[in-house]
Amino acid sequence: KALAIRPDWSDVHLNLANALYDLRDLDAAAASYRRAAELRPADADLDDSLGNCLVAAGRVEEAREAYARSNSRRPEKWLRAL
Repeated sequence: KALAIRPDWSDVHLNLANALYDLRDLDAAAASYRRAAELRPADADLDDSLGNCLVAAGRVEEAREAYARSNSRRPEKWLRAL
């Protein structure tokens, strides 16, 4: 219901993504993490969450891209290697 009221609210997409991840609906979770990251592009943690979800789904190349975006927004963070 919150998503229908505020489709541009990143926290709604993030909460949905976390719930979908817990339910192991990884494709839907990834889509929600992606949307949250689009709405809040400066938040590197969202790309980390997306990357973790993509790894769990076996989508390693996409995960590398998400981690690279995260690292580019937060250069002090150590680089990830898969």
